[in-house]
Amino acid sequence: MGPFYLQKVIEKNQFAENILVFSAADAAIESLRQLETSPAERPDIIFLDINMPVMDGFDFVESYMKLPSLLRDNCKIVMISSTNSPEDFARISTYPAIALFFSKPLSEKILDNIRENFGLHTSKLSNLLA
Repeated sequence: MGPFYLQKVIEKNQFAENILVFSAADAAIESLRQLETSPAERPDIIFLDINMPVMDGFDFVESYMKLPSLLRDNCKIVMISSTNSPEDFARISTYPAIALFFSKPLSEKILDNIRENFGLHTSKLSNLLA
């Protein structure tokens, strides 16, 4: 399941108004850096997989945590992965930046769970990074 599958599920369920999709984590980090002066464009939620080319999901979180806090404020990371590795689960729990973890595939039920966990009263977020 790649980032464009996530985008389709998110669009179908009207979960976010604006969706930024990246197939590589390093490009997503660079895009976030460029949003330092654009608070309205910063994502509310980042959907993140563990297995990605160049940087894996954990490398992304490490880089993300080095970004200025104003870029990270009010943004939640949701990890979506097909991993069944106990080491991955243990590692996920060491990162406070990862708010939620779900097994693939992304579904309407998972999106509803995210809405409930984050107290989202509307079906649409302003921005989302996948």
